[in-house]
Amino acid sequence: MPKFKVQTKKIPDGYNEKKIKGIIDDVYENNLIENTFKYTLYAIYKKIVKLYLNKEESLNEYIPTLNTNIKVIVTNIIYDFDRLIFKKKLQDNGYKIVVVLHGLTENYKRQSDLYARNYSDIDMLLCFNKSEKKHFKGFDSKALVHPISSVQEAKKPRFNKLKRFIVNKRLKINDRINVFYVSLSWPMNNLRTYQVRPIDEEIYNFDKKIIELLSRINKRAIYKNYPRRNYIDSNPINEYAKKFKNIKTIEGDFDFRYVNSIGDIFLISIVGSASTITWMINLGKPIIYLHTSESEFITEEALDVVKKIFIFVDRDKPNWENDLLNKPHDELKKIWEDKKIYRDEYDEEWLTGKNLHAGKLGAKYIKELILQNS
Repeated sequence: MPKFKVQTKKIPDGYNEKKIKGIIDDVYENNLIENTFKYTLYAIYKKIVKLYLNKEESLNEYIPTLNTNIKVIVTNIIYDFDRLIFKKKLQDNGYKIVVVLHGLTENYKRQSDLYARNYSDIDMLLCFNKSEKKHFKGFDSKALVHPISSVQEAKKPRFNKLKRFIVNKRLKINDRINVFYVSLSWPMNNLRTYQVRPIDEEIYNFDKKIIELLSRINKRAIYKNYPRRNYIDSNPINEYAKKFKNIKTIEGDFDFRYVNSIGDIFLISIVGSASTITWMINLGKPIIYLHTSESEFITEEALDVVKKIFIFVDRDKPNWENDLLNKPHDELKKIWEDKKIYRDEYDEEWLTGKNLHAGKLGAKYIKELILQNS
């Protein structure tokens, strides 16, 4: 979304502390425990409301300065103020908002867990595949949804040998067979989804268990957690991973799409979150999916798909930590290649649409949107 300068007032127009307090009092009961939380929430939302009102006032001066020849704004993420206020102000002034879905496999989740995934307030949603269109239309029948496949670089990766050489140099490692564990179980803090995602202690203990497993395998391991900090303190699991000689820890803001070239075998524990799978599914490298039915829930239909397209491990079963990762690389590649028939079969329905062109399809649907509203 476009950026604009905010003129900050100490007390913006429309600010009403009594109204904020009244809303919080309506949601929470009047008892010792809930009153404790109410005071904290009251302080937080006073700041948020002041910020949003100041930004909203600044919009009234900013929007008239935009180029009136622009008819459509395309974005791949729109939350919080942008979704609640900025988007509507733009639409009220004649702009159309198109959202391009960010992460592949979001539609693998149960509909009951897709909070705020209704898209009928957006003028058009461009997604990856046919099952996503079906999923989001089922969730919000008024939404305008078109599948366009993924970006070309994710479908047909290029210059992988050169990228691998450069990444090895940047990380100061020699070229070996690597098991790359991409942790998507970042510490959530207050962004955790209750009864869907595990608590942070469980996330930490699971990643610790995976790191201990990786420390015993006969290959080098690469550990990378999700580049987000929801705590002031740094993630302690990085320091733990560094203790093991055969594990290289990638820290900082390295985007996975730029370091994926050093992976020879990928290990994941979550589908339905982030864009990570988009950037590994077409690399031609084995992907081992560690599934659990205890959290990060997916639909039965999606479960059937992932069992076929990935090397599937049920970590709810006893002794799931078998010697799979110690198998010869060629043997794991053979298992992966044997599943290619399913990945090809499900490509346009559930995956990236390798034979389609996202840019051309996206341009076609945006042009149609413009013509329909001219």
